[in-house]
Amino acid sequence: MQFSKKIYATICYDLNMSNKLKADFTINIENVLKRAKSYPRISKVIQPRLEELSKFKQPPLIEQVHKVIYWLHRYSDISKLLLRELEGVLIRIEGYEFSRKGNLLNNFGVTKNESNFTSAYSELFLTNFFIKNGIKLIEYEPLTKDGIYKADFKICFDSDNSVTVELVTPGQEITDFETKADFLFEKLERVRSGLSIEVSGFESYDSSDLWRTKVEPPTHKNIQEIISNFRSYVPSLSDHELPKELPTLCQDYPRIKVIVDHRIPNYGGTFVALSSSRTAEGFPAGRIIKLILDEREHLSPDDCNLVFVDFSYWSQIDRHYLDTEVYRKVLIEDWREKCLQGLTGF
Repeated sequence: MQFSKKIYATICYDLNMSNKLKADFTINIENVLKRAKSYPRISKVIQPRLEELSKFKQPPLIEQVHKVIYWLHRYSDISKLLLRELEGVLIRIEGYEFSRKGNLLNNFGVTKNESNFTSAYSELFLTNFFIKNGIKLIEYEPLTKDGIYKADFKICFDSDNSVTVELVTPGQEITDFETKADFLFEKLERVRSGLSIEVSGFESYDSSDLWRTKVEPPTHKNIQEIISNFRSYVPSLSDHELPKELPTLCQDYPRIKVIVDHRIPNYGGTFVALSSSRTAEGFPAGRIIKLILDEREHLSPDDCNLVFVDFSYWSQIDRHYLDTEVYRKVLIEDWREKCLQGLTGF
């Protein structure tokens, strides 16, 4: 079974062309600093990143900043809810003392990429869980018995025994197709064309034969060529020609097609509808088990250890697959079989 996804860019501003692009793709530093004052704990934690912002000669791009700074910039209803929740978590942590708390907050405050952010964000919320539920938190990043590897937490349920805790934050595996589709989408929407376009051909299996044949992804050079040729075609297009399918934009990768639908009055970028298809996938129990066992290797078998798994970032779990008795049994039996086989094939 296959599914398709479409990504749409929407930019609506009554400004001149350069201001439209600036407003949609860059951070308004003045607004961020002003709004951060409403969240003093957040502001304190991300202060290193806020200081970096103030040194930019040009407004930084959205992808260059800490995710919380992006929430402050966007300041939508969802952003406000996320900020309020995070501020509450930081307030609770502020009132609780444990060893190396400063490292926990610093790790979160200086995260730069998505993977590091999700890991550090989960650590804050697991800390909040311990404190809120009366579980004694002793230390963040304690050394394991070998004295080399650091676990995530050390907690205590009673006065005598401590428990070492590891936290795993698995996300969907980023495929080569997804990464390159995102790159093409981002670059095309920044072309100052004023056009609405549809891009097709990003598919990991060939739709022309009902997705039986696996397709090789385009190279980075192929995508750069597509972007460059699209930009060169833009000035020659007249409105009476539209809609129009553009000639092949990359001879070495002719699968990707671009149809120009229409011109959008007073529009500064390119409105992109990019569809891509790939195989549907069930929940990868084996991969999650391996992540847990990899963490367990660093822990002492003589101690009581816990591995927490945060699935908050796993957006493609089929809920019916996990929530029905039949599929739960299938999932458990799959886990048991792989464990008995010694996790061969992982």
